[in-house]
Order: sequence, then C-alpha cells, then structure tokens
Amino acid sequence: IFIFLFLYFCSKIKINDASKATGVTRILSSLPEDIISFDFYRGLQGWRLLYSPETSNTESILKFKSIPNKTILKKQFSKHINFDFLEIRLMVTNGKYFYINLTANGKKKYSIKVKHDKTGKTLSYEIPIKQFKNITAVEINFSDKLCSVTVDYIKLSSQRTKSDINSDIRDSIRVYPPYRFSIAVNLPKAPYLYFDYAIRNSAWDKSGQGVLFRIFAEHNNKRIMLFEDFLDPQYKKNERRWFDKVINLKKFAKKNITLSFETSADKQAENFALSDYAVFSNPVIFSSKNKKPNIILIGIDTLRADHLGCYGYLRRTSPTIDSIAKNGVLFEQVICQSSWTLPSFTSIFTGLYPFNHNVERQSDIINEKIPTLQKTLSSLGYFTAAYTNGGDISKRLGWDRGFDVFIQNNHHGEDTNSFSFKDYKKQLFDFLSQKKLPPFFLFIHTYDCHAYYDCAPNIYKQMFTNINYKDIHNLKKQRFSDSFLKKNADTITKEDTNHIIGLYDSEIRYIDSLLKEMINLLKKQNLLKNTFIIITSDHGEEFKDHNSFGHNHSLYNELVHVPLIIQGPGIPKNIRIDTKVRSIDIFPTVFDMLGIKNKINSLHIDGLSLMPLIKGDGQMNYLPCISKDWNKFSIRTDKWTQITTKKSSELFNSIDDPKEQKNIIDKNKNIARNLQRKYFEIKKSSSEFHTANSSSKAVINKKVRRELE
Repeated sequence: IFIFLFLYFCSKIKINDASKATGVTRILSSLPEDIISFDFYRGLQGWRLLYSPETSNTESILKFKSIPNKTILKKQFSKHINFDFLEIRLMVTNGKYFYINLTANGKKKYSIKVKHDKTGKTLSYEIPIKQFKNITAVEINFSDKLCSVTVDYIKLSSQRTKSDINSDIRDSIRVYPPYRFSIAVNLPKAPYLYFDYAIRNSAWDKSGQGVLFRIFAEHNNKRIMLFEDFLDPQYKKNERRWFDKVINLKKFAKKNITLSFETSADKQAENFALSDYAVFSNPVIFSSKNKKPNIILIGIDTLRADHLGCYGYLRRTSPTIDSIAKNGVLFEQVICQSSWTLPSFTSIFTGLYPFNHNVERQSDIINEKIPTLQKTLSSLGYFTAAYTNGGDISKRLGWDRGFDVFIQNNHHGEDTNSFSFKDYKKQLFDFLSQKKLPPFFLFIHTYDCHAYYDCAPNIYKQMFTNINYKDIHNLKKQRFSDSFLKKNADTITKEDTNHIIGLYDSEIRYIDSLLKEMINLLKKQNLLKNTFIIITSDHGEEFKDHNSFGHNHSLYNELVHVPLIIQGPGIPKNIRIDTKVRSIDIFPTVFDMLGIKNKINSLHIDGLSLMPLIKGDGQMNYLPCISKDWNKFSIRTDKWTQITTKKSSELFNSIDDPKEQKNIIDKNKNIARNLQRKYFEIKKSSSEFHTANSSSKAVINKKVRRELE
C-alpha cells in the first residue's frame, strides 16, 4: 500500500498561455523526459556485475545464474538522481522474487521486493520509486533461490515516457490506477483537446483487471466530466492499440481551467506484475480557428522516377500519383544523396549531405544536436506523426525523436513477409478521421516497392506480369531477393528480368491504390485543400541496367534519380520543372512554403528552397548535385556525371547518354578532374559548419539484421 500512496498525489503544473499559441500546446512539454536507459543489447553500459555469470553477455542479452543472497548488478552515480520509476524487462526461470535496492546520499538504503508473476516468460516491470530522493546507487538482486535470469534493459525514468503499443510509439504520461494528473491551462478561442489512451503492452500479458479512464475539467470549483471509457485486456484482446479522441472544449473558450487525467480500477493490484499500466498520450490543446496548413511527406522507399506515368513510363503504374502531379508541381530531375535508405532519408530530414550529417553506416544514429524537419516543425506548433515500416527508419536509430507519434510496424503483412502501407493504414486513417485535428506534419514511409517484390495482391501482379512466365532458375523460391539476384546476375535472363520488373511495377500500382484511399479520406474530411502533399523516394532500384539488381551498390542514374511532386495551397497546377535539384532541397522548401523562410536562414544546411523555381522567380544555382555512400561519390551538372569509387572513375555525358552506359573519361580526363576537385571543394567548405555532427552507433543483432534484409 505504501508504494502506491504517492500515486494519489496531484500534479499542479501551469503551462503556457494557449490563447496566444500559433499551433498546438503540448501538455507533456512541462514534464521531464526519460532520464537514463540501459539497454543490455549494448553490454553492461556502466553496470557492475557483482557475480560472475555462467553465461555472460550473449549477442543480445545479459544472461546469468544467480546465487541466493548475492547482489547481481550494481550501478553507482556520480551525483544524486531523482526519478519516478525503475523499469526492468527480464525473464526469470524458477525464481519467485527479485529485489531492487536503492542507496540515497551514499548512506540510506531502501529495498523493494517484487514478485515475479510468471517464470520462463519475458515480462516488463515498472516500479514506482518517486518517494526515494537523491539516489546514488541501484542494485538488482535475484536471490530467493537458484535461478537463471535474462535481462533485456533497465531504465530510470520519469512519469513521462515513450510507450510502445504494438510498435506504435507515443510520447505519454503514466497514469497507473489509482492516479490523478492535473494541469492548469489557459484555453484559446474554439479550443479542442486531442489525446490518445491505452493500456501498455506488458499489462496484456498479465492477469490485468482493466482500467477506467476519465478526464475532468475543473472550473469555478466545479468538476465536469469530459470523457470516460473502460479498457479491459481480458475482454478486448483484439484492441491492443492506442485509442484516438478529440474533445470540444468550446464552453471553456479563453478561460483558465484545470484538466485532470484520471484512472481507477475495481481492485488494487497486489504487486507490480499484476498492474494495468494505463497511459494517456499526446494530450494537446489546439484551436479550430488555426488555419495553419498541414504537411504530409510521403517517402515511397525504392521508387524509381522513370517507372511512374507522370515521368513518361508507358505502363499505367501510378494513376493517383499522376493526378497529384497534375494538380501540383513535378520536378523532372531530382538527385538523391545516397543509394540506400538510412543516409538518404537523413539527408531529406536534415537538408545535409551525408558527409555532414555523418549517418553513413547501418548502425549510425543521427546526432541529437542536428535540427531535423520533425523537431523544427514541432517547435513551430505542429503535431508530428510518423507512420513507418521500420528497418532503417526505426526507433533503434533515433527516428522517433521529435515525433509525437511514431508508428513502426515491424510485424509482417497478412499474406506476405513484405512490409506495406497497409500495416499501419488503420492507425493513420483513425487519426485523419477525427472531426477536428491540430495542424499536423505526417511522415509516411513504406517499403511497398522494396524487394522482395511480393507485397502486391495478385490483382495487381496480373496487370504487369506474364502468367506463362517460366521460372527456370527457381527465383520465386528465393522471393526474388535482391541479394540473390545480385550474386547471380549473369545467369538472370531477359525474361527473368522482365518478370521482376513486372512485379516491381505491380507494387507501385498497389501503393498507388492505397494512396488513393488516403487522398479520398482527406477530401472527405475537408483536409486536402489546406494540406501540402510531398511525394518522393530515398533511392531507385536497378534491374540489370548496369548488370546488377537492387540498390546500395552504385550511384548510377537508376539509383539516384528519384521523383519529387508537390501539391498544396498556393502551389501552381500542372507545372513541370526540368532544373536539376536535390533531395536536400526538400527541407528548406517546406519552411519556405509555410512562409517562414527566416527559419531556414538561421540553420546551416546544404539545401536550397525550391520555391523560387515553383513561383517562377528565376533560376537558382542548385548544381552540382552530389551523392555519396560507403567508399564512392558522384557529382552531376547539367551536362556531366562523374562517378568515383575506390577502384575506378567514370565520366558520362548526361545529355547524350542519360542512362550512363558509355564511359568517356579516357578522352575527357581534365573534365573529370575538375568535377572531382569541385566535389572536394564543396565537401570542405560545407563541412566547416558541421564538424561537431558526429553520429553515435546502434547495435545490429540478428533480429534487426533480418528486418534490414
């Protein structure tokens, strides 16, 4: 009982005056974020192992056998730390209890006994320890009897936390029953409250009893209930998800009220393993009078520009995208900054070349000091949400930073093992279907066009493939894996290649049909007229154009020429621009579209706004276009393309030879040298602003590696 007494305490935090807000007022911005996280995927991270394990530090987890009455793990802190929760995810075999020992000021010790609910199963525990101040050491002891223990992570955290419900990660506040969390707010004109609520994943795996969620408005000594719902993990097993809700607060317009987020349960849980971990997420206040335009950035992974109808492709692969192009601006020559996902999307979201953001390997995590598109828009009053298919765009690599909602669907589709837009379609459409929404920035990322080329239903495959195709090399068994195709490129026939291209085109048509559903929903919700839609890709795909398949192996045109289409308020219709531009130009263009060009000028980025081209205000100098990954780079001008690798250097005439088939470097060595010199001049001059942007690393274990294949 003592441990839960603190949960009754009511926080009284006054946030900024929302009546003057230009976008959304984030209630959670007044709370500290998680303090420290120790992920044992990365080793002990400063923890002291006080007993030598029988099996220590496997590839993914810390595993050992404990001895009764012996402390196993200990972490000391150089200065006092105050936090609200200790979280631990572990599996214990045979044991019934473990102990958390806390040392305060180096002297006083507290001990918490935690009953392990189920042995032989990995479970998460969140132990409230707000009442313990000035912690200087934490010890974990598994000591009731001899047992095998596997530890995933230990976290020291605040009430505010990132809650992951089925790979749907949202900024949230823990409101474990019985609890009340109250906040004083000044409301704007025509105010609305948007929020999510859920029971965290760990509660669904236990004998939870359900939670009653309520929100009250307190004004003039009156309590008015605004919202009530009951979630029960025992009876809603198909509802392990976030629930979106918008509440009209017009009766309190321009008034000072207190919002109270509350939970309760019929019976108090007897130990931490039985708690229903209830959370409210993303509570934000916004005004329906705010007409700030919305932004949707659609990143269709691995989409070649020349396989879209609006770029001249003969097959009808993209009727929806073609329609968006007719209602907006299409850039005919857009060069991405890398031939694979992670560095390329990082360039899009930072406006920086790869050699300046330093995310160039599969384990690199972007430096938190670098301004990103989502962080900057969030600071300008936008609600930010990402709907991704994981892999290189995942929480593991820090992509959730700056997003209020980060949905990372790493689960497989229903009929295939490919990741698809449909994996998160319901969550996206639930958000867009709300009657009122705050001004939002959505990033939609999908692997629908990515190998294995089996994402599209048969109805789309039949459009572009030969039903009489003879799979003499048994490629279907390999799922047309790009890695397998690369290794066996010499044996892949023209008929095989045509079939693979047909499968790829069917995937484009499939994602196009899903985008049509989204566009129709935007129209239905009257959102389209006030929403910028940006469609692009991180890189293309090779189909034996240079005797290989897939991507991430060269910088030829088929891999770095990507689409860029922009539609929205004030954007002219049916305009095509043939100036050669870059993916890094998207970042500053977004802020120029919003009329806040001064925001761009305060950031040191490599990209330039495309709005002068869109408005027809004259030519801008976007050249040369640089791409880089691993040990190779390319530089492109209007006429020339120069590609340098560790082993060779090539030069192509981009006008006479747009498919880059004829290397003419032997007759034009001076031109190649000048282009190469120009590349290093640009790298040196722009890097002077970004010398501190070193990246950290993430660990790639077997599970992650499978996601990236």
